[in-house]
Amino acid sequence: MEIERFYLSDPKIILVRKTGAMTAKAVLEALEAHRNSPHAEHSNTKLIDLSQVDSFEMDFSAVNRISSDLTRYYISRNMTIILYAPTQVSFGMARMYQSVAEARFDMMAEIYDVESEALARIGAPDATIDALIARNGL
Repeated sequence: MEIERFYLSDPKIILVRKTGAMTAKAVLEALEAHRNSPHAEHSNTKLIDLSQVDSFEMDFSAVNRISSDLTRYYISRNMTIILYAPTQVSFGMARMYQSVAEARFDMMAEIYDVESEALARIGAPDATIDALIARNGL
């Protein structure tokens, strides 16, 4: 699995794009890399793009463990989490995360299956995430 992070200035958000097979190990390693990044405090809004994830190699136990770790981190920074999950598989995984985050931590994670709606939620005028990245010069 490849995970790319973009620290955008217009709007000021952290964009995470995940590609390929999503594994628990890769997600936890990416979170640790982000925590250690000098840009970790860039924004309290995170858009997670799951549109290019082709499989999830995790069971519910792994999702629960990862959700707990991620949610504790997000809550400590008062982060807003927006998930773009256009496929049935990605939407299902996003819902599992959302369920754990809400039930165990009283944290809201918003899920969109329409790209333009996810972008509108963060205040971006762009039609696509690729256009948002390009407009920010990345």
